[in-house]
Amino acid sequence: MMNSNMEFKSLFDFLGKAAGRELGLEVAKAALTEGILVTTKNVSNRQYKGEIKMYPVYWLEAYFDTGATPSTEILYNEPDDLLL
Repeated sequence: MMNSNMEFKSLFDFLGKAAGRELGLEVAKAALTEGILVTTKNVSNRQYKGEIKMYPVYWLEAYFDTGATPSTEILYNEPDDLLL
């Protein structure tokens, strides 16, 4: 499912807060296993500077089984947890 209008979001943007290292790794591995297109972007703010992964919103919604709003426990809330 790839088109030029596909919306991508980071886990931070999708969840509304830092996902944490463990959840980030879990999501990245699942995307890789399922052959999901993952893009990256560079961010720079007071808490984090570097590259972050971006996932298709349709896939994040299915992964978190939400349809719109994620229902997952945030595992960490540290700036370096945005690496994935």
